[in-house]
Amino acid sequence: MGATLLLLAVMCVSGCVTPNPDYVDADEEKSHSLPDHHPQTFRRAVVDIGQRGDALTSGMLDDASLKIQLRQLLDIVRWLPELAAETDLGRRDWERLNDTAQSLARELNLSASAGQRSTVDDAALSAVMVNAMKNLVEIDALLPADILPTHSLEEQP
Repeated sequence: MGATLLLLAVMCVSGCVTPNPDYVDADEEKSHSLPDHHPQTFRRAVVDIGQRGDALTSGMLDDASLKIQLRQLLDIVRWLPELAAETDLGRRDWERLNDTAQSLARELNLSASAGQRSTVDDAALSAVMVNAMKNLVEIDALLPADILPTHSLEEQP
């Protein structure tokens, strides 16, 4: 009898619950459903936009690569407001970012619908990219610096 009570007490305290096989953690579900080019952070998105924008205007991409880069860049630009909402940006800065993202997305859509080209050398797209990157870098600078490791390189053996 004592062993049964002890076992019952341990089960109650430890939360012995049969896991629900239908339950999926929201974070786990989100990480499994995101495309590979989805940036983890707003800061990473800003870097990706700059790199992909440079690739688009470089003249080094074939038509297939150009289409992929353009589509993925457009995806990242569309995710920007959501990624920025996960930061400490104030409302005005978020609205500025949202306006920048919408303007850039419009121009990218125009470029995507313009047909097959081996380079996106549109003066309008280039101007919008430069302006967008200027705004994104300024907004990114408002956020706290990434947390660095607590130990310095000198402390390592």
